[in-house]
Amino acid sequence: IHASSHVSASYDFSGLSIIGAGTVQLKSGITFSNMTFSSCDEIPAAGATISSCIFNNSIGTGSLNVTTSSQTETISSCTFTGNPYAIRLTNSTAETYTFNNLQFSANTSDVYVAATTGTTTINVINGGDTPTYTSAGSTVVINNNKSLTIEIRDADGALITSACEITVVKADDVTVLYQVENVTTGTTLYTYSY
Repeated sequence: IHASSHVSASYDFSGLSIIGAGTVQLKSGITFSNMTFSSCDEIPAAGATISSCIFNNSIGTGSLNVTTSSQTETISSCTFTGNPYAIRLTNSTAETYTFNNLQFSANTSDVYVAATTGTTTINVINGGDTPTYTSAGSTVVINNNKSLTIEIRDADGALITSACEITVVKADDVTVLYQVENVTTGTTLYTYSY
């Protein structure tokens, strides 16, 4: 989009496919949704709102270049497939990023972290995939909480409402991961990081 484009104007790029483009310029304050970027050079996020877009087969180092953690706050529900790096976090300082329902598949590595020291944290929310990553040296911590509803049913399929104990253990070493006693509703919610 042209640098002089005004953010108060209304733009609708839904259904647009950009294929094989060299330099693509997004703009902060403008929404880009339901678009496909295929075989394009790396695209700077630039603070634009990017939602429900598909990035595939990038010919650049990565498909989307994010320079600060605040830029990930306006990226949501996008799919990244077949890219060298899906997202490159190019800030040389470690930060905390939020990945809102981002899906990754068949990328060489989903995320490149340019920070060389410190701890870079990626918080995955709203059902997003846990990304693979390559780091220039920063320690990378990925938080992706998942919830599992556990139901206790009798042979007829009815929830058991008399007091029960539920224990979840690791199969390989029987470490207790979750335990609750006196469950009287037949269900419990187990939240864990993945």
